[in-house]
Amino acid sequence: MKDGYDFSKGERGKFHSPDPEFVIPVYFEPDVIGYLSERAEAKCVEVEQLTNDILRRDIALVEAVKCVANSARSLTMAHPRYSSHEIAERGQTLYEREICGALPPSARGSFLVVDIETGAYEMDPDELAAVKRARANHLDGAFFVLRVGHSAAFRLRHMSLRTASVVGC
Repeated sequence: MKDGYDFSKGERGKFHSPDPEFVIPVYFEPDVIGYLSERAEAKCVEVEQLTNDILRRDIALVEAVKCVANSARSLTMAHPRYSSHEIAERGQTLYEREICGALPPSARGSFLVVDIETGAYEMDPDELAAVKRARANHLDGAFFVLRVGHSAAFRLRHMSLRTASVVGC
């Protein structure tokens, strides 16, 4: 280090940014980055874009469950190609026409997660378990969630959120 420095030709604030944007590095385990890389390659997108899309959908899921459901008979998850209303409408139709009659009586009370694009569904007493399985099988699916045999998927503060009556089941 020098004894002295000449700052007479320096420009104050030359590298200052009033609104800096920080990018936080995220490190993945090898199995996770392998999975994400394969998925990204299959979809012809960058790993960063796929990862951000997955995280945004998870955030939307958490927020949707926190804020509650679409009229609470059911829950729709944010999707780039469909509005919540369209997901609910198509999901309810699929449930009533194709799924409800095929469910055993023991399904009552379970959560049903339907991919409105494929008609594939997962069912579990734990809604999060059903959602995770559905997303594992159809990462970019448009999902509709309902509770079989109930007029409301969720209850908040002892108040049932109701808008649709149970059809069958």
